Parts: sequence; C-alpha cells; structure tokens
Amino acid sequence: MKSERVFLEPREQTLAKRLADRRLGSKYVPVGDKSYTRNTTPWESHYIGLQGEIAVGKLLRYPIGEFISPSGDGDEPDLFWGRRSVEVKTTKYSPPILKLDKLTDFVTDVLVLCYVAEESVIDIMGWVSKSDFFDKHRGRNFGYGERAIMEAGGLNPASDLFSGEQLGNKVRNTPVHIDIDV
Repeated sequence: MKSERVFLEPREQTLAKRLADRRLGSKYVPVGDKSYTRNTTPWESHYIGLQGEIAVGKLLRYPIGEFISPSGDGDEPDLFWGRRSVEVKTTKYSPPILKLDKLTDFVTDVLVLCYVAEESVIDIMGWVSKSDFFDKHRGRNFGYGERAIMEAGGLNPASDLFSGEQLGNKVRNTPVHIDIDV
C-alpha cells in the first residue's frame, strides 16, 4: 500500500505546538490520567495528533478547527471528506497500525491513519470505513487489554482521499478531537 507524504510547513508546526499547549492546559481530565502511553508525554500526544490532523486537512484542503473544549469533543469528527465524517488517528510507532480501545470508539464514517515519519513529515497511510473496520479488524493485547486493530496494509489507499469523492468540505465549528496512538 502506498501512503501519501505530507510536509508540514513551519507555520503549520507552530500551529500544532500552539494548539497542543492550549489543549493540554484546558482539559478537565489530563490526558496522562487515562492514557496508556508509556513513552510519550500528554503534550506530545496532543502534538502528534495535531500533526496528523493538519496533514490530512492540508491534503483535503480542509481548515483545521482551533476551538478547544475543556470537556473534549463530544465525539465530533475531526473533519469532513465530502459528506463523510472523519477521525484522524496518528502514531509515531513503526510499523503503523490503526488501533481502537474498543469498537464503540469508531464514531465517525471514516478513520484515517497517519504516521509521523519525521518532525514535519507525516505519512497518511490510508483510510477505512466503519463497516470495513468492523469486518476486517482483529484483536491484540498490548499489555493493557485487548484492542481492535488493523494493519496499514489493510487500509484503503490514501490517494482516494484527494482523487475520489469531493463533495464540498464544510468548515467545522465544533471542537477538534484527535486520538493518538503514541
């Protein structure tokens, strides 16, 4: 499977860092209190996720929302691809896998997997619909309970995101939500 590489500009990196600061400072429940990330700080978790969302937004020409909600996103999508709601999952681990704590965490129409290859280099690995994920996922225990996963090779090509259906992305005015596998 061929990923799509997105290079983030310095202003986009600055935006990701600024929003990571704001998100970390505004949460009622700190990310670290509910996170299983052993090698990543809560700030880095926000930052990694924002890099992925900015990269996908850049690919789709979709503006990133800067609204921060102290209580989280209420399961609002990160962005829209045509009429489909999208959640971006970003990881720094190789090989990248799409991982959900539980199937009910898949609340959008589509999940997109991103991999942070370098500080400003994001590989968009591909995407999967909810029905395909439910049909094709498998369980894996990472030492903190069973998780629903899908390897990047099982995803639809990232090129579909910009060559396929473009039904007029709408600007989001809801809180931004990024889930991160770091």
